[in-house]
Amino acid sequence: YIHKTVLPRLGRAGSSLLLEPTTLGNRNRIFFLTVGTDHQLVLKGFASKTRLHNSLIGNRFLARYGIAAPRILFADASEKTRARLGWYVSCEEKIDGTPVDETGCDSSMRTAIAAFFAQLHSLRSSRWGSLRSPQRFGFRTYLMRKIRERVHSLTASGTQFPGCDSRTIVHWFESKCGAIKAISEFSLCHGDVNTRNILVTPDNRVVIIDTEALKYLPFPIEYFRLLFFLCQDDEPAQQEFSRCYFENASPTRYREFVRCKEFYQAFVLLEFAWYFNKKIKQNPAPDSIAKQRYH
Repeated sequence: YIHKTVLPRLGRAGSSLLLEPTTLGNRNRIFFLTVGTDHQLVLKGFASKTRLHNSLIGNRFLARYGIAAPRILFADASEKTRARLGWYVSCEEKIDGTPVDETGCDSSMRTAIAAFFAQLHSLRSSRWGSLRSPQRFGFRTYLMRKIRERVHSLTASGTQFPGCDSRTIVHWFESKCGAIKAISEFSLCHGDVNTRNILVTPDNRVVIIDTEALKYLPFPIEYFRLLFFLCQDDEPAQQEFSRCYFENASPTRYREFVRCKEFYQAFVLLEFAWYFNKKIKQNPAPDSIAKQRYH
């Protein structure tokens, strides 16, 4: 398939190749593809045509606004290919960079990432959701439903909330949800941001990968995810990240943030609790390790 279909579309028909499977990707099958002696690419297999289309739309959108991400050089969404290989296929450039979780995030890297995402979040829309099907209304209903579902899931799994119960938590969010109106427009977000999806190149450029989940959201959701991933409980690091982020954002951005930060910080913490609780249930570990991971 690569010799007969992919290489001709890349203008490299007849070239030698080396295909290396990887363990990267949760939803996609990912290979490193070397064409000839030096042309390095990433070959992806998508089980979902929707995710492939999202990836193509997001790639074009980021290129239009100069946001650094791998260029997609070839895509095959045909049902014939899906029936033959079990996947829809894309091929993109391989970025010479290191994921943040493999580097240790020092001060200069944190500030570069903060500036990068301030730029990404400056792309705004009155609609929310994916680039393919943004919606004008219903975000508050969507978010409160998600909060109730997360709290219910944690409670059903036996999670204890110190000093309160699940009804108290849901009531707190309901009493604070007016903060949603503090954000006048939604911001373009990676949608699945973590330290594996942020690369730093040898010349210290920041590049995002795996962008098929791009969507418009309130920027504090992704801001707090980044803050927790990159800084954890290091308060000076958090202050540095915050300062650099808002220095590279519009003057009104911080005023919006102040009015809603408590609500979104709590929401992101709830999302983390739900996610890691699910991971522990799926991958049981000895009690001491599981407890340490959860805390």
